[in-house]
Amino acid sequence: QRSRGFDFVSKLANRSILFRMLRTRLLKRLQPQGVLSAGHRQHVNYEQWSKVAQVTLELRKDPAQFVRVKEHYQFSMEAMLREARGKKVPILFCTVPVNLRDWHPNVSSHTLAGPELERWAGVYDTGRRAQIEVDPEKAVQLLQQAAGMDPLYAEGHFDLARALEDRGDWAAAEREYDQAKDLDYNPFRAISDLNAILRSIVARNPGHCYLADLDAALRRASAPQMPGFDLFLDYVHPSQAGNVCIARAVFDAIVASGLFGPPTGTDQFTHEPMPIDPEGHFYDEARDCTVQKTM
Repeated sequence: QRSRGFDFVSKLANRSILFRMLRTRLLKRLQPQGVLSAGHRQHVNYEQWSKVAQVTLELRKDPAQFVRVKEHYQFSMEAMLREARGKKVPILFCTVPVNLRDWHPNVSSHTLAGPELERWAGVYDTGRRAQIEVDPEKAVQLLQQAAGMDPLYAEGHFDLARALEDRGDWAAAEREYDQAKDLDYNPFRAISDLNAILRSIVARNPGHCYLADLDAALRRASAPQMPGFDLFLDYVHPSQAGNVCIARAVFDAIVASGLFGPPTGTDQFTHEPMPIDPEGHFYDEARDCTVQKTM
C-alpha cells in the first residue's frame, strides 16, 4: 500500500504542468493507452480537451473553413444518395435533434475588447441579475441590448432565450436557442445549416430519398418549450422518451414514403414495452445506473 506521504507528494507533483507533460510522454512510451491509471488518464484527458477546444475555436472563427465543412457535409450526403440510387436502395435521411434548452454553448467567443467589452459586461451582468431575480421584462430588455452589442457571443443568446421563455415568448426563445447553438465555437450539436442541407437534398430528389425530420418531431414533442433534458440524456443522446419519439417519427416517415404500398390510414405507431428479463421486469430509466450516471 502507498503511504500518505507518497499520496501527498503525488498530488503536489500533479499540480506541476511540466511534471504532467513529462509523465504523459514517458507513459506513452512505457504503457499502451488502455492501461493508464485513472489519475493519469484524467490529466491526459484534460490536456487533450484543452487542445481540442482551442483547435475548434480557431477553425470555427474562420468563415471559409466553416463554409468548407458544410460543403463537405453536403457532398457526403449526396454521394450516399448516388450510391443508393445506383443499387436501387431507398434511403431515409434523418435530421439530427439536439438538446437546445438545457445545454449551454461549449465555447462562446467575444468580438469586443477593452472599454467596449466592459460596457457589454455591465449590461449583460445586470440582465442576468434581473433574470435571477425573476424580472423577465427587464432581463429581456437588457439581454437583448447585450446581444446587439456582441451578436456573435453564443452564451448571450442562450441567456436571452431563457429570459424570453420566462416571459412566455416561445417563438422568439426558439430563435435565440438556435442562435446559441449555431454560434457555439466548439459545436458538439448539429448546426441548423446541416439539417437544412438534408431537407434541401430530399426536396430536390423526390421519389429517390425520404426525410424523417427528427429535429422537428422532438421540437413538437417538447412544445411550447424547446427540447431539453425531458428528451435527452446530454447534448444529443436521447432518453427513453426521446427514443420513442424518434421511433414514431421514423415509422411515420416510412409509411408516408409509400415504400410498402399506399398509406391506409390505419398505419399507426404503437409502443408496447417488452420485459427485459425472465422475471418479467420492464425497463425503468430511473433504475438504469448507466443512464443515471450520464444524466
